[in-house]
Amino acid sequence: MTIVLEDAVFFFSDIDLQGKRECSDDISSATCEAKTDLMTKLQNERLKYSPDALAGYFHFSVYLIPPGGTVDVIASGFRLEGQAKE
Repeated sequence: MTIVLEDAVFFFSDIDLQGKRECSDDISSATCEAKTDLMTKLQNERLKYSPDALAGYFHFSVYLIPPGGTVDVIASGFRLEGQAKE
């Protein structure tokens, strides 16, 4: 399956390309939360003049197998595409 993040407004990544090469694209864990420290920081620092700018958005965090790195996306939602592999 492919997860497509919709209406993404922020994208942050810290990826070790050599580590990713060794570990492929394997994901260690992933989360989706409505309120996180990153969202609070973005609201306070970059969006301080738009107090409701991140209302209805979620923080999607993907942690690759160490030492692969992390990917953080602030988006309004997601959809699944394709078929699940057996």
